[in-house]
Amino acid sequence: MEANYRRGAKTRLRLSIRRKKSNNIYKYNAARAVGLPCSTKNILPTSRTTEKESILPNVEIIANITESSPESPEIEKRKTVENNDFPNEEEIFSATEPSLAPIVKGNKRNSTSAVSIDGLRVVDLQKFIESLKTLSTHSTLFGCSLVNLQVVKELKVGYQTKLTFKCDMCGFSKSIHTCPESPQSVDVNTSAVTAVMNVGGGYTQLVNITGAMNIPSLSFSLYKKIHSEICTAWEDLAWKSMKEAAEEEKMIALQCGSVDVNGTPMITVVGDGSWAKRSYRGTGNYNSLSGTAAIVGLKSKKILYLGVKNKYCCVCQRAKNIGTEAAAHTCYKNWNLSSTAMEANIIAEGFCASLEMYGLIYNKLIADGDSSCYKKLLDSRPYETCTVEKIECSNHLLRNYCNKLKELSKMRGIPGSLKNILSNNILRCRTAVVKAIKYRRSEANTSLEDNIKNLRKDIINSVSHIFGEHLNCSELRYFCEKTEPDQNNYMSDFRTLNLDEKLMDAVRYLAGHSRSLLENVTTNVVEQFNSIIAQKLGGKRVNYTQRRCYQGRCYCIAPERQYKKWKCVN
Repeated sequence: MEANYRRGAKTRLRLSIRRKKSNNIYKYNAARAVGLPCSTKNILPTSRTTEKESILPNVEIIANITESSPESPEIEKRKTVENNDFPNEEEIFSATEPSLAPIVKGNKRNSTSAVSIDGLRVVDLQKFIESLKTLSTHSTLFGCSLVNLQVVKELKVGYQTKLTFKCDMCGFSKSIHTCPESPQSVDVNTSAVTAVMNVGGGYTQLVNITGAMNIPSLSFSLYKKIHSEICTAWEDLAWKSMKEAAEEEKMIALQCGSVDVNGTPMITVVGDGSWAKRSYRGTGNYNSLSGTAAIVGLKSKKILYLGVKNKYCCVCQRAKNIGTEAAAHTCYKNWNLSSTAMEANIIAEGFCASLEMYGLIYNKLIADGDSSCYKKLLDSRPYETCTVEKIECSNHLLRNYCNKLKELSKMRGIPGSLKNILSNNILRCRTAVVKAIKYRRSEANTSLEDNIKNLRKDIINSVSHIFGEHLNCSELRYFCEKTEPDQNNYMSDFRTLNLDEKLMDAVRYLAGHSRSLLENVTTNVVEQFNSIIAQKLGGKRVNYTQRRCYQGRCYCIAPERQYKKWKCVN
C-alpha cells in the first residue's frame, strides 16, 4: 500500500491486494490488514469453478481523497483486473478520520452531514457575531476557520434557535444561540408574546405575522405558558407601582396640609370603570362577562387602585356543560351579580382598602354621572372621620346637556324651522356655559358660595340670551346690556309649543351642578386608562374573558403609566 498523507491537497492511495474466493464473496483481506475496512458486494456467478480458477488475479485500487470535505471525503476507487468475469467498476466510500489515517467505510454516509435550514430567524446580531468570532478561532493546529464549520443540528424553542456547529477538519463541535439570554434583556419569546398582547392581539395574530415573514412560530402550549408568566409579572409589578404612586400622593397631601383630625393625609381621586364588551348608547346591552375600574390620584395622575371582576371561567363552564367536576385549576371567576354593578363595587372596595393599604383617605371623588357608584360609597361608609364628597366631571355634564338639546331638536310636532334653530345653537349653548364658568372662576374677591349662586343664574339665563329674550342680561351685567327682547325672540315660539319647559329642565339640571362645574375637573385621566384597555383588547372585538387574559391586560396599564417606558417595565 502506498499512501500520501498531505493536508491541503488530494490524498492518493494505491493498494495492490490479492482477491480470494470464500463462500462466493470476495473480500479485501489486505486492505483490512492495514486498517482500511473495505468491502464489496460482488458475488460470483453460480457456475462451477476449478481449484485453479479459485485463485483470482490481482486488483489494483486507486483511491483519491478530496480536500473539499476532509471529514467525510469522497473516495473514487478504480479496479483493474485481468479476468473478464470482473468488469471495471467504481464505488464511493467514506472515511471517518481522514486527517489522521485513511480509514474507509464502505457505502455509508457520515452522520455529521449539514442540516438544511429553511426560513428566517430572529437574531441578536451583536451577540451572534461575537459567538461566530469565537468559533472562527477554535483551532490553530489545522488552520480551521468558519469555512470548515457546518450546521449539523438546529433546535428551535419558539423564536429562540440553538445551532450546533461542527468542524470538518478537526471535529470541533459547539452550540450557539441566535438570541442568547442575559440578565439585561428579556427572552425573545417573552418579548414576542408581550408585544402581541400590547397591541391587542393573541396567538393567532402572532402566528400570522411571523408566518408571513417566513419565521417559524412558537407552539400554543409555549404561548400559554409564557402568557401566564407575563400576566403574573404584570400583576406583581402593577401593585408595586400603585404603592409607589400612593406614596407620592401622600407626600403631596402632607406638603399641602390636607389632613383630617387624626393627621391622616386626604387626597382627591378620579374613578371610572370599563367593560370588556362594548355597550352602545340606547341598546341596553349591558351583559359583559368582565369589567374593571380604576382609582387614579388627581395630583400624580397615577393609578392607586385597580380591580377586575369576572363572571365566567371557561374551565368551570365546560365541566358544567358535560355534567362533570372541573379539574384542579386556578379559577378567576369572582363575580355573580350584574355587569352594571361591577364598577360601583370595585370603586367601593378601593375606598375601603385605602387606609389599610396606603394610610390615605380619599375624601373627594371625581366621577361621571353614575349615581349608583356614589350611593355604594355612602352605604359602605369607608371612613369614620369624613364623608366622601363627589365632584361631577364637567365634560360629562356638558356632553349630557348637549345630548338633551339634540333630543329636543328631534322631537315630533315641532316645525322644521324651530328644529334647525335649536340644533344650530347647541354648540353656542355649551360655549355660553363654559364662558360663564371661566368668568366666575376669575372672580377673586367673591366667596365660593356666591360664585356658585351667580354661576347658577348665568346658566339659567344663557338660553334666554342665545334665543333673543335677554330676560336677566342687564342684571348679570357681563352677558350683555340689552333689556328688551330681540326682534327674533324664539323663546316665545318655544312657549307656544310647550318646548320651553323641556328646554329649561335640561338647563336647570346643569345649573344644579354649579359647584362641580366651578371645580372644572374631568375624568380624562381615567378615560385614558379605559382607552388603553380598549386598545389592548383589540378594540373590544375579541373575547378575552375566557380566563385570565382580560385581567392580565388590564393590570399591565398601571406600570405602563407609572414607568412610561416598556424597557423599564421589562
